[in-house]
Amino acid sequence: MTCTSCGNLRPCFHSTTDSPRCRACLTTPEPCTDCGRTKRVVARVARGPFCENCWEAAPEARKPCEDCGKVERLFHFGRCRRCAGERHLRWLLTPPDGRPRPELDQIAAALLDHNPRRALLYTRESKEAARLLNDLASGACALSHEALDARSAGHRRDLAVDWFRSVLVAAGLLPVRDEYLARLERWIDYKTAALDDPDHRQLITAYARWDRVARIRRRARGKPIAASAADITQVQISKAVLFLSWLISQGERLATCRQEHIDLWLTSEPHQGPYAAGPFVAWAVRSKFASGISIPTRAHRVSYRPLDADERWKIARQLLNGDSFETKDRVAGLMVLLYGQTPARTCRLTTAHVLHDEDSVALRINKTPLRLPPPLDALVLQLVDIAHSHEHTVNSNELNAPWLFPTQRPGRALTSSRLATRLRNIGLPSEAGRCAALLDLCTQMPPAVLQRLLGISPMAAERWSAGAVRMAYAAEVARRS
Repeated sequence: MTCTSCGNLRPCFHSTTDSPRCRACLTTPEPCTDCGRTKRVVARVARGPFCENCWEAAPEARKPCEDCGKVERLFHFGRCRRCAGERHLRWLLTPPDGRPRPELDQIAAALLDHNPRRALLYTRESKEAARLLNDLASGACALSHEALDARSAGHRRDLAVDWFRSVLVAAGLLPVRDEYLARLERWIDYKTAALDDPDHRQLITAYARWDRVARIRRRARGKPIAASAADITQVQISKAVLFLSWLISQGERLATCRQEHIDLWLTSEPHQGPYAAGPFVAWAVRSKFASGISIPTRAHRVSYRPLDADERWKIARQLLNGDSFETKDRVAGLMVLLYGQTPARTCRLTTAHVLHDEDSVALRINKTPLRLPPPLDALVLQLVDIAHSHEHTVNSNELNAPWLFPTQRPGRALTSSRLATRLRNIGLPSEAGRCAALLDLCTQMPPAVLQRLLGISPMAAERWSAGAVRMAYAAEVARRS
């Protein structure tokens, strides 16, 4: 069509509006007619240009679909998102012989039921996603995790293929697996295959498979691992590879390495985190590949200054009573400020941890359920409703319940780093807020009660209680003077 901004004959978007625009003209920001903010224009009508958020609610955007007749914002060619997505997916999933196959219909239905708009965008923008659907239709790619893993060259990830995999798992078309662990094992294969020295390749493979991955499996006890565990393991394996390469540059091998070489590794090299090679050196000594060497554990005692009491309650009141934040950010922030929970524990909560009856709402963080006061209980119930509407059938957690903090990928929860970033964006330092909350709670209840309610270890409960006593004593001395 002819773009109404530049006048060129190009593939245009928003052809159902009065002024279709090409891709280049879409990126030019202009003041929105509704909100007044200078943003990217997605539609133009008689009233003026609209940004994407305002166009979602604009009455001009809602028109009847040519196929189903449903009145909503049309996607393209006069069709709603589902009809346009179904038309596009059916075209991609048509076998060469034209004969219908039930498994292909199930794939299309799963993608459309979850999010037709995202399915359309991925299949149109990602060549790998469109090629994947064509190969599934022709039989060149089997519907299995192994076949999807084989399409990833090396350690690269295609976000569209990852999203398709998660949708198919949630729909029950693929079996549930620990995706972080599977990704870590693929990364290990890529990392070891890139090593030129066969002795180093054998050492790193044995260390990664039989020490690091085995340790993760033991600690997980059959449950899905966290993203942070996979990230830490990747850092330790990468640092082991770097340590072996550094020994070669020094004219040494692992068997001839001495403690003076370790000291030189820790002090003279500009690389980041040399202490991360400590687990590899300890494993090499235990396995008789080296002797008489060790990398000490680096003193990593980080002390956070607790959040000021007035600042803490100010942020808590904003989260309890303000509507300017998302519900997930409000609940996560209140779990930090009121109950001293870490983002890592908060993001692993599911709807099965929420206990609701006619009288109260409780959250089972540990063995003893924690009764939630209003209005926090209403926020948690609202989060439960959002989680149930977000998830579908199969979830990758031990309780098979929807996550309280889900992502756009079905069956996947927010990572701890992402949740901590969201809290920092709303002005809440999670570690400082957690310190202030635990010190306050220790002045109100014994350490044993704190352990049963919040799930912290007995030793940690005793330390926090001792810290609260010291702070109370210092405050009393300051008042006397």
